Amino acid sequence: MIKQTKSLAAAILSVGILSLGQSAFSADTAEQTINITVPVVNEITVSGAASLVVQTPAAGAGFADVTNSLTTYAITTNQSNKKITGALAAAMPTGLKLFVHLNVPSSTGSAATNVPEQEMTDGTIKDLVTGISSVNDASSVIDYRLSATAQAASGSPTATMTFTIADEG
Repeated sequence: MIKQTKSLAAAILSVGILSLGQSAFSADTAEQTINITVPVVNEITVSGAASLVVQTPAAGAGFADVTNSLTTYAITTNQSNKKITGALAAAMPTGLKLFVHLNVPSSTGSAATNVPEQEMTDGTIKDLVTGISSVNDASSVIDYRLSATAQAASGSPTATMTFTIADEG
């Protein structure tokens, strides 16, 4: 009986030590909430200034149109249903007509639609690219075309074009 009692006591002591050992080695856990903020992004920039130089025509001939496709625009938006609009800050001088066309951003994520070349004669806001959603592109081409008539005064006038990312509709 003493032997049985010693065995029982040894078994109880072993179980106690084992359970004590498990609690000593058990891991504590903790959870943490991570707050994330993503801002609304609608950014557009243009590269440099565009130059359009009208060449002197031969006697009796009209002025040839002048084009420039050397400037680009960069766009980043994380929004849907956006468009790029354009407007001149002031009306074009008499005898000059400015046309603009923006190529659709080429990066993936945008199902944008090309709008045909637009005549920009005054401050009227015109759609230049539509259907923009979640896009980032650093080098989409801007095409300018200038048409001059004999009524165009000599000189070096400037035109300021403002491009804006706006909501569709």
